[in-house]
Amino acid sequence: MWTYGFVEDRTERGGKLRLLNVIDEYTRECLAIRVEPSIPASKVIETLE
Repeated sequence: MWTYGFVEDRTERGGKLRLLNVIDEYTRECLAIRVEPSIPASKVIETLE
């Protein structure tokens, strides 16, 4: 089973960063990390594929 979640942070200059983390719950391995200012649904689906 995989889980995914979003984390949000700010850069030194005040810009927004969103992180999408995909984790395998059995092995606790991080399968993907996507970092962008904005992550639309199409990019979430692309990452999960």
